Formats: sequence, structure tokens, C-alpha cells
Amino acid sequence: MEIGAGNGDGLTALLNSVIPNRVVLIEISERFINELNKIILQHQAASNSTLCIEVYSQDCKSMPFLKDESVNKIFGMNVVYFLSPLEQYLKEIKRVLKPGGRVVFGCKFGSLPKVGATVEFVNVNRHEICSALRRQGFDVSTNKVLVDGGDNEMMNYLEIVGVKACSFAEWEKNNLLAVMESSQ
Repeated sequence: MEIGAGNGDGLTALLNSVIPNRVVLIEISERFINELNKIILQHQAASNSTLCIEVYSQDCKSMPFLKDESVNKIFGMNVVYFLSPLEQYLKEIKRVLKPGGRVVFGCKFGSLPKVGATVEFVNVNRHEICSALRRQGFDVSTNKVLVDGGDNEMMNYLEIVGVKACSFAEWEKNNLLAVMESSQ
């Protein structure tokens, strides 16, 4: 699942790598939704794919179209800055993530406006974002974003990863299910 799917760069990268069983895209911009739909149609025509790709024009602070604990991975590139109030979004993300599931935010720090400088950019401090994830019960890590096959660092970009806590039995079950799905 991708929140703030934008112009489809994330979708294109996904379709050119591992093909999942289902893709959910959330985007509030009508212009970007049109671009996403074009990419989907082109992919389906070129590959005769029956991959289920769903596009929702909705804010991700409420995702009634997703069941509890139904999503393995959630990705958002350059989107966490705009999620306000962040705690409400994270609560909903936690609801839809399976135990052991991951939310990954790609974030550019160092050149963002200061807090309060704009109405739109409200989450510009990586430590506060990580703290908000921890308050929601996520295990949190950060990594530098690498490009070009891992040879170069993407300037000022950081990957913030939140993993929904789970028991070992839940983790083992989810990993076994993932292996079974990938072998089909």
C-alpha cells in the first residue's frame, strides 16, 4: 500500500520489481489519480496482468475500505510532513497493518521549512516523527536512503521504518504465509 502515491513513481518501481497479490494506492489529488490510472491501464495492456490495483481518492486517516490487520507494508514518500494530526494517521495505519507489518516513510530533511513556517508542512522533525511512531507502539529504526544499487546516498533523505509489534508466533505465521503466497 502506498499513501500519497503521487505521480506513480512508487507504483512504477513496484511493477518493475516484485509483483504482489494486491496493491492499494491512496491519493487525494485528482490530477495524480488520473496519472495513476494511466499507468495501471498501460501496465495491464502490456502485461495482460490481472493484478488487483485499487486507487482510493481519500485521506488515509480513515480507511474503512481496509480490514483490520490486512496490510503487510505501507509506504509513503514525502508524505509524512502533511499528516496532521500525525497520531490519528498512525493509529489508522496501525489498525490496518498486520502484526509484524511495516510502515516506511521516505523523508527529506535538511531543506524543509521550519515548524510553523507553512500550514502544510507540520511534521518536519525526524525525532518527533519517530517518537510519535513509538507512542503508537511501533518499533522504529532509521536508515539513509541509498540509490544507484546502494552505491550512493540520496542527499538529506532518510527512511523511517515503523514495525507493528507482534509475538514470535504471529511473526512466524506471517512469514510462513508470505513465503507460501510468493511461491504461488
